[in-house]
Amino acid sequence: MERALQLDGIAATPLADRVVCALRDAITRGDLAPGTALRHAELSERLSVSYAPVREAIRQLAAEGYVTHVPHHGAVVTPVCASEIRDLLEISIALETIAIQTAIPNLDPEDLVEAQRHHVRFIRESDPMAQPEISLAIRMALYRSSRRPVLLREIERVWRTSFRYARIMYASPAGHSESLRSTRGILDAFEARDADRAVQFLTEIRTRALAIMLDQFGPGQDAGETRLFTLVPRHAAPAGARPRQHGG
Repeated sequence: MERALQLDGIAATPLADRVVCALRDAITRGDLAPGTALRHAELSERLSVSYAPVREAIRQLAAEGYVTHVPHHGAVVTPVCASEIRDLLEISIALETIAIQTAIPNLDPEDLVEAQRHHVRFIRESDPMAQPEISLAIRMALYRSSRRPVLLREIERVWRTSFRYARIMYASPAGHSESLRSTRGILDAFEARDADRAVQFLTEIRTRALAIMLDQFGPGQDAGETRLFTLVPRHAAPAGARPRQHGG
């Protein structure tokens, strides 16, 4: 049975923004499956709105990567793609490495407390559809001390583009366990004011996330290499590892 599309949010929120949220949520939940044609007339009827906000919403979702324009076919939900997953994870490593390195030396205790509050919410939340939003809130609270608004905006954009993949991952036992480990590990590194440890841990959790998601999407995907490109040296010690003692 086709699930109804609903406009959430308060009435004061611009209608176009509410349509964007409704369609984005439908895509990330899988109600609008990858490859589904997005016809203005059908969506307008299902949402009980005119064509204009639907047209604007599709334009916005295309900018975010949720929608692709196919010649002679119009807008469709962007297909699941292993190479896109890898690109998003590698971009997030690059951006979040800068955020970590600039935030930790200037860490505001209030930002850390806010992140800890979000982490408590994350542990209690059992819905994989809601978990990525809380996980993002943890990161944004920690990275706010970087005082880099453009950087934070780009990190949020990449995270939101990857939400539909993250929700698939969080729904699996392995993905759920990994998400709990990753949020706790990042928090621990910030609490210790250890930027190197945080960056190394970030790289490790993104690499494991790639492996989990590629496994979930099945052998039909062109997975390629499961190792992510990173600016962190390959020989760096795993997060939390004790430095090797040299004699002399």
